[in-house]
Amino acid sequence: SLHDALPICEIYSALNRPDDALRAFQQAADLPPRDSAILLHLARALASAGHTEEAQAAFARFRDLGPNKAALPHAPGLLNFLSLAPEEQYQKYRAGVERTVERSPDNAEAQVRYLGILLAEHNQDKVAASVEKILDLKPTCDLLAQATDELLNAEQYLIADGFVKRATDTQNRCAQMKLDVALVTLHCGDPRAALAQIDLVSEPARSGDYFLARTQILTALNEPVQANQSFEHGLAHSATHPEIYRQLALWLIKQKRYADVERLLLAATRALPNNSDLSLLRDLLAESKANSQGAEASLYDFASRWPYSAKIWSSTP
Repeated sequence: SLHDALPICEIYSALNRPDDALRAFQQAADLPPRDSAILLHLARALASAGHTEEAQAAFARFRDLGPNKAALPHAPGLLNFLSLAPEEQYQKYRAGVERTVERSPDNAEAQVRYLGILLAEHNQDKVAASVEKILDLKPTCDLLAQATDELLNAEQYLIADGFVKRATDTQNRCAQMKLDVALVTLHCGDPRAALAQIDLVSEPARSGDYFLARTQILTALNEPVQANQSFEHGLAHSATHPEIYRQLALWLIKQKRYADVERLLLAATRALPNNSDLSLLRDLLAESKANSQGAEASLYDFASRWPYSAKIWSSTP
């Protein structure tokens, strides 16, 4: 219900995760009880994500409908939430996701968030059941791609391989899933098959995400010239998928190609200006230039954990 969903929306907003907040508000707008005030929240989320025209349209709808008599529910003590330590914020977020999963087990987006929590906490006993539940719900392409990203981030490559193979219908209609399948195949040790998979993406759909993912595959195939060409294409075409940037940043850090890491993160922060985690990684890179001792280990650790903002913030001075 709207009463269950809105606290999660507000927590995403408080954690400065506008893309997640926008998705949550968009879903909340369709939940009962209907309340026109949710359109005002949605308009703000759209504006924060840079969707100016859609934000204006949502605000116009709110203005036309007028306020409802029933007050819109909100997360109690939001200011108190903001004053909590990052780990406490994470625990509240975790509790909210668990509560939503318990009350609405068929909420696919909540199940994907719950999978991310299980993976972050290394709760392997429940990961397999979580993956099965997500597949049973037959979620959208975007949610399947998010779940695959969670598995990739946690380096659960064998589970990810089984997951994407069972989502074949989605693979055929979703460019992002084709990229994720290729990266899973790469990490399972078959770069040649990964290259064949990624090149199934049609030419009109070959965005910056495609070229940056292909860079990793060509590097694994020991094709440095083609890999560098793909890298330059990726920077020029402005990839928009945070996980693609993260995966390539990890590889560049391993190769000690810090100048290319800097170029990659500059492109990332331009393409995704509202992604605070990318900005934090770029700041850490700049700081590491002045203090090289342990810089590689710090950068790699940061990039490995960056999707979990609360934990990252708690380890950053």
